[in-house]
Amino acid sequence: MKHARLFVLPVLLVMLTGFVWAEDQGFLRYPDVHGDKVVFTSEGDLWIAPVKGGTATRMTIHDGEESYAKFSADGKWIAYSGEYDGNQDVYLIPVSGGEPKRLTFHGSGEGVVGWSRDNRIMYRCRYNSGQYDYDIYTVSPEGGYPQKIELPRAALASFEPKGTRIAYQEIFRNNATWKHYKGGLADRIWVADLEKGKYGKKPISTYDGHNSYPMWIGERIYFLSDSTGRKNIWSMLPDGSDQKQHTFHKKWDARWPSDGGNVIVYQHKMDLWKFDTRSGDYAQIHIQLPSERLRTRDRNIDPSGYITGFDLNEDGKWLAISSRGQLFVAPTKSRETLIRRITPDFKSRAKSPLFVDKKLYAITDRSGEDEFWAYDPFLKEDAQQISKGNKMWRYEAQVSPDKKSIAYSDGDLILWIMDVETGKSKKVAQSEWWELRDFAWSPDSRYLAYADNVNQTIHQIHIYDTEIKKDHVITDPWYSCYLPTWDPDGKYLYYLNESNFDPMRGSYGSQFVYPEPDKLYMVLLADTTRSPFAADTTLLWSPEPEEEDEEKDEEKEDKDDEEKEDDEEEELVVTIDWEGLENRVIELPVEAGLYFGLKAVEGALYYMSHPPGDYETSLNIFVIEDRESSTVMSGIDNYDVSDDNKVVVVLQGGSFIRMDAGATDAPSGTGDDDPAVKLNGWFVKLNPQQEWKQMLHEAWRIQRDFFYDEKMHGLDWPAVYDHYKGLVDRLSTRSELNDLIGEMIAEMNIGHAYVFGGDLYQPEHISVGLLGADVSRDDATGYFKLDKIYAPDLSFEDWNSPLVKSGVDAKAGDYIIAIDDIPCNTVNDYLELMQNKANKDVILTLNREPTAEGALDVIVKPISSEYEMRYWDWVQDRRAYVEKKTGGKVGYMHMSDMGYDGLWQFGHEYYAQYHKKAMILDVRYNGGGNIADMLLSQLNRKMWAVGRGRHGGTGPTPPAAFYGHYAILCNAETGSDGETFTQGAKLLDLGPVFGKRTWGGWVGIRSDKPLNDDVWYTTPEFSGWGAIGEEKGKWLIEGPGVYPDYDIEQDPGSVLKGEDPQMDAALDYLLKKLREDPMEYEDEPKIPKKKVNFPK
Repeated sequence: MKHARLFVLPVLLVMLTGFVWAEDQGFLRYPDVHGDKVVFTSEGDLWIAPVKGGTATRMTIHDGEESYAKFSADGKWIAYSGEYDGNQDVYLIPVSGGEPKRLTFHGSGEGVVGWSRDNRIMYRCRYNSGQYDYDIYTVSPEGGYPQKIELPRAALASFEPKGTRIAYQEIFRNNATWKHYKGGLADRIWVADLEKGKYGKKPISTYDGHNSYPMWIGERIYFLSDSTGRKNIWSMLPDGSDQKQHTFHKKWDARWPSDGGNVIVYQHKMDLWKFDTRSGDYAQIHIQLPSERLRTRDRNIDPSGYITGFDLNEDGKWLAISSRGQLFVAPTKSRETLIRRITPDFKSRAKSPLFVDKKLYAITDRSGEDEFWAYDPFLKEDAQQISKGNKMWRYEAQVSPDKKSIAYSDGDLILWIMDVETGKSKKVAQSEWWELRDFAWSPDSRYLAYADNVNQTIHQIHIYDTEIKKDHVITDPWYSCYLPTWDPDGKYLYYLNESNFDPMRGSYGSQFVYPEPDKLYMVLLADTTRSPFAADTTLLWSPEPEEEDEEKDEEKEDKDDEEKEDDEEEELVVTIDWEGLENRVIELPVEAGLYFGLKAVEGALYYMSHPPGDYETSLNIFVIEDRESSTVMSGIDNYDVSDDNKVVVVLQGGSFIRMDAGATDAPSGTGDDDPAVKLNGWFVKLNPQQEWKQMLHEAWRIQRDFFYDEKMHGLDWPAVYDHYKGLVDRLSTRSELNDLIGEMIAEMNIGHAYVFGGDLYQPEHISVGLLGADVSRDDATGYFKLDKIYAPDLSFEDWNSPLVKSGVDAKAGDYIIAIDDIPCNTVNDYLELMQNKANKDVILTLNREPTAEGALDVIVKPISSEYEMRYWDWVQDRRAYVEKKTGGKVGYMHMSDMGYDGLWQFGHEYYAQYHKKAMILDVRYNGGGNIADMLLSQLNRKMWAVGRGRHGGTGPTPPAAFYGHYAILCNAETGSDGETFTQGAKLLDLGPVFGKRTWGGWVGIRSDKPLNDDVWYTTPEFSGWGAIGEEKGKWLIEGPGVYPDYDIEQDPGSVLKGEDPQMDAALDYLLKKLREDPMEYEDEPKIPKKKVNFPK
């Protein structure tokens, strides 16, 4: 094997010229090459530079991203994907620069792939897929109607230079954050001869990992492979033989390769490199980026959309807020906006603000770890680090009423108490099950109540006595009890009890749920405390008191008043009589529901709620004296109560509202009575580069603290951070940071490690109106023909084209003559006339013939997405396929996901077919969710009896239990909980699995730790292994995926003929099983003769 010869400038040349390359700049991505020029993306814009290196020239400038640039064969034009209207469309620009020309108008996202042999621009999109599969289309650089390349699915392609063949890959996962991936969805390279209609039966690539970016140069196909560790450039012959490695990068992957003639350019690290296929040499292209780097400049942002926590001071006059990692303080009652920023910069992130006397405490990572720091709200003193030595994520904290201690929990499932003066922490408890984030201080600061799991579902409430260091369990393990909340006077402890097992029975299949399990309870802490709901004994009849008795009573009242005043001056002491505590539990007279967020004030309890299936949160109050509950406000996010229990502040949509504690209605008023906390014009100056560095480190830290394998799959995780942190200074846009974080977490070699979104530049989105139809262009007249109108089920409006609505007499075969009176033969694509027209009335001029004469106008309301109807059309087509192949003997059910839609779909499809004696369970393209166990439980219900009435049919027990043969279909796009279903079906012996190996991501996630700008960030945290069958004691799914019992390739030639090889194999199996065992119900036995004794 020939190793690389790196291009080296002779030392003499450097000495003579005195010139050396400037320090590499920017993040250079998506390159392409032609002759002596290279084009690439950096800072979201296109740049062009000499391929030998030098200074780059910016070609585009726009808030959206321009990417995937490709030179035309003559080098005069550059096609690329641009986001000018909020959609990713195909554009064309002269190589010398100038005004871009838009070529596509669909709005579904089009990524330029390259140029075809006939000088058309190739791009990938998902126009017509009901499964998010990519197709490759071509469009003329002069403009025209797109044409599909006849492949069943394809995302990247390269034509044979002097032949009729094409090399392509079916999927596109180059943005996937998973290195060394070898699951079922690994990229594979195929070859087809489009002109001869010959398609390979299997891919030509043989390595079970990454094989992508086919580039047909001469007689060989070049591609990326990570078979030796990092992604490098390889090549092979068109039959897949003679594979050779050409680059040998060890530290960084080769990414985004693109060929021009005999040269391939690619991204390596953050730079561009070139590889000469003739000489085998490869080297960096040193490029200087003369940029103002505008998106790294400080800018003002509105923090109201990033609020993560807030706290009222003791008397409720001041509000501390954590937002966008910064701390702020504002008065709760002021005519003017007087908000003050407390933290100095974006180098660290602060959370969980707490007023502690005259200081503001918070958890911040200023030291590199979560530690407590104290800030001066008046900015007269420097911040002071309080705690030290921590190496674990810290959750929310609560300060004790006496301000001497702070309770907090961490990712190690430990509940701690920190001494405010010393900063030292002592362990209170450590859970065996879950994090101890549910705790509350008693009003005298002696006790800490908290909830801990007994098992997966049941919580018990504990009270920890900080004086004698003793822990008491106060609720029994029969019911899940949590959210302990102390009465301000220390008489009661409120909490939630999931004891409302009031079932809601389903309409099908003997199913039930407990939709509103929560009840509100209180426990009387002292055995002398009288129930607030006890009958008033003073109302009982008694004789008239003597005058002497009246005088005694007056004296007693005076004495009681004096004692009360003395008591108020004395320090509050909470008395708990442990003996008999379980007998002093009282249910509050409030209807059961879904409750959370309990906070007590004098004489009342606030709590939040939402109805089943609706996540709009309401703030409610229960007033003890009235024994009534009511809703105070709806649509809130959270609330807080001041330490003196006199002021409440509610967060609602980024704004705060102040009200008196005990208020039962939402406050209103103007001027001095205006309840709004004044945050008008609130802004903070953001330093993007500081924030990006903090976010990268926090992303690294979150994985360190929560990744399911504390040994990080054997990675030197600190070394991984060191590998990537030095690149932050080269970032110029927020999207580049996501790429960098993605590359870092991809090193863990695992699925479900995601980073999406954040504070990205978002150009204004202009909708595109769609008709729910396949449309072609009549070249003779320039009008557009409705080839197919989608209406898979008229019962559901979202599944059907707006062309089938009442009053629109449209049929397949009709022609679109005009849109809003503009003739369609004046544009290349009718969608040019549908810009910004989704969900708006549009005048459509239709005719049975391609002529304006005799055309009729109809009014339609175009839609913004056709996915739903195209998906259901695909399902109906699969069902019809099964029906035809089996004569109706076999049922068919597709499950699109394992979420709400999947549950809905199960009900829609299962109960109409469970009577059949064989069933296809299709989870191909099922991306997951969290309901697989529910579906498996239903599908695995065993019939143990049958019966009927005197009149009517015979049915199973349990009702709707399936009695027949199953076969399961899966493919590489079956992922996550879809794989749970597939693996569970195998282990539970539901039936054999047909198809291809699944995605391979099964370590579960939660997304409760977004980074500073609310980016969606996940940590693979919850692993699992087999408990039964052949997988007992083995790690499940993660990595390779689920292996089908019958590996069936969905070969392209068969699919293009309308065949479904995977389905065919499953149907052959089921028909054979039906012949062997038709699964008929047992015949009804003879009715037994009963002895009767009736006199004649």
